[in-house]
Amino acid sequence: MLLKCHKRLILLICMISYFAPVSAVPTSYSRNDPFPVYTSLDPYTFLYKKERFIDKDGIERQRYVPQAFYLSLSPFGQNADSSRDNFKNLIPLGDITGRWSMLPLLFGCTPACDTLPPVLLEAQQALYPTITPPICNQKIDKCEQFAFFSANTKYRKRGFRWDLNLHICGDVGINIQGGVSDICNTASCINNLTSCSDYSDENPFDPCNPALTKENVDKYLMDKLKVIADETCLDICSYHLTTMEDLRFNLFWRHAYEGNTIIDHWPDLYVMPFLMLSGTVAIGKERDPNKLFALSHGNNDHHSISGTAGINIDFVETVEVGCEIGATHFFPRDFCGFRVPNNECQQTIFPFNTDIHRSPGWNWHFAAKLGAYQFLEHLSFYFQYVLVQHQDDKICLNCCDPCFEPEALEKVSTWKTQLGNTGFNYDISPHLSLGFLWQAPLMQQFAFRSTTLMFSLNVFY
Repeated sequence: MLLKCHKRLILLICMISYFAPVSAVPTSYSRNDPFPVYTSLDPYTFLYKKERFIDKDGIERQRYVPQAFYLSLSPFGQNADSSRDNFKNLIPLGDITGRWSMLPLLFGCTPACDTLPPVLLEAQQALYPTITPPICNQKIDKCEQFAFFSANTKYRKRGFRWDLNLHICGDVGINIQGGVSDICNTASCINNLTSCSDYSDENPFDPCNPALTKENVDKYLMDKLKVIADETCLDICSYHLTTMEDLRFNLFWRHAYEGNTIIDHWPDLYVMPFLMLSGTVAIGKERDPNKLFALSHGNNDHHSISGTAGINIDFVETVEVGCEIGATHFFPRDFCGFRVPNNECQQTIFPFNTDIHRSPGWNWHFAAKLGAYQFLEHLSFYFQYVLVQHQDDKICLNCCDPCFEPEALEKVSTWKTQLGNTGFNYDISPHLSLGFLWQAPLMQQFAFRSTTLMFSLNVFY
């Protein structure tokens, strides 16, 4: 009997998601925090407060009471130290766009008005003495060990967020979200993988080029990482910054329809469809392209517009189920001094920069929720499954230069994440509650495996 109930519940969630209209939700253009949370409250509260009462027949019932506003104040912390690749293998955060490939820094033609730094010019002459620049179509270790670095980093984010809901009229309200955060992305270890490769004097990396030995690669490239970074104006130190996060405005419509509330032999039921139109103002500080470990505190200076549509079904005596589906559009903009590869084999670090026009790909997302209102005295609970996927970016050069290859950046711009939000809220008075939220990583693909803990003070009126 219990198994049949579980199957019916799963079927109901699937049916809801199938018939939900398509719209959007304010996800983020950020691998480290793609689905930011601002409160521990049930995501489908929407200025409704549940209230139990005794009707004229002496039967305990529940009703949705509209609220004028609610304010949630929430300190939070977020940690991550790994990600996953296409094959679900754990990878360090520093390798999220690929291990640092050093040999390709010597490849490709030199952009106009630029010159190869002296340390790379010396390495080019020593490692490819018989080849006249520009160097191209040379062998790269497919195992990504010979002449590769792997960077282990630890990501920490601490901050404070607020979530304000205001009633406008009828079933329409507005939600405003913002916050401030401190991000620390620490390079704990940068590993030279050359010694781990299988190549030796008896088994050379490139039999046609005897200069490509482990000793020469270490001498001219790997041991001079700091010099290469300095001469290319690349900061490979740990990143630490405190700044405002993006500001979000969400205009929503919702209505709680009653069902079975006057039929004594059937459980009370409320069905609440909802629509939301959202806009994000990118006031968070833009990521510095010359700081390798820098991260965005929001949409990386891209404003966005999004919407969402969904439905929440409340079986008053047992559980709630709900879902939503949508997409987010990020507006394009120009960036000056953006690092772009001048060879398709380059990964993560590039010797030259130029001005670009970047159009981020769309985000789409799906979420499903299971919750229980005051299942223990004044304690409520919900679990929400979230899937977010970011599509490929489009990057164009503002000044055409055939030496640059922005397509290599576009190939590593997509990512996907699956998250689980678990929230507990305890009502300490009719107008005040305390909450706790845990956002756990379920599965990632080139996105941070971030874990978020949040505490909330929620005020209703």
